[in-house]
Amino acid sequence: MARYTAAIALPAQLATNTSAGLSSCLSQAIQSLGLEVIQSTRVQLVANDPGPRNGPSIRILFSWSQQQSDDNTVVVAIELLSRESMGTGAPVTHAAMGALLSGLAEQLGDLQVLSDSRSINRRV
Repeated sequence: MARYTAAIALPAQLATNTSAGLSSCLSQAIQSLGLEVIQSTRVQLVANDPGPRNGPSIRILFSWSQQQSDDNTVVVAIELLSRESMGTGAPVTHAAMGALLSGLAEQLGDLQVLSDSRSINRRV
């Protein structure tokens, strides 16, 4: 099973610009990337990327705290899971995390990637 994680910081104003908060904002961005939102709450969002027909399906979990940090950002933890083998380097899942982060940056604007496990899991 492949598992990649990342943490991103988003401006707190994204959480207050809509009545449903950050869940609504992330849902719109995720759907525009072609992902399916499975569940959405005030502090968590679960999405699914069915992937190619013969490739692995990917589940993505977003979670965050309602509290803002000192610099008026909200830190969102992202966990991307698939049944692809990490023994092979999980190239489809690895690429999916890169596409997700760059797609979210395009959709949400002022996104800052705080951590990304792909750089830790890279083979030398």
